[in-house]
Amino acid sequence: HNLRRYTSKQATLYEDAISEIHAGHKSSCWMWFVIPTPPWIVNGVERGSALNQRMAIRTDEQAAAYLTFEADGVCLRSNYIEIMRAIRDQLKSGNTVRRLMGGADEPKLASSVEYFKMITA
Repeated sequence: HNLRRYTSKQATLYEDAISEIHAGHKSSCWMWFVIPTPPWIVNGVERGSALNQRMAIRTDEQAAAYLTFEADGVCLRSNYIEIMRAIRDQLKSGNTVRRLMGGADEPKLASSVEYFKMITA
């Protein structure tokens, strides 16, 4: 499943990501590595940047593996849960998804949450 593409990035970027969420605004580029999404398909054609396409979770099996994978001192499941809780706490305190994540990452967050919700149901 090539999941080290996530852990190798999270090993150096995750602390920045969680700090930004706790501060109330995402300000750097880490979305693909911390909150992955399925491919963005429009009219049967995959869209998005090369990074978007490279980091997409391609199958339900890969998504399930993501939630159990640990390497490089990183547990993907623990980090995903921790950042989702931090996002939840920001939203409960009155922040909006758009202010927290930015307009470009707002739909990616929704896509990731819905996908992981579906594969864990």
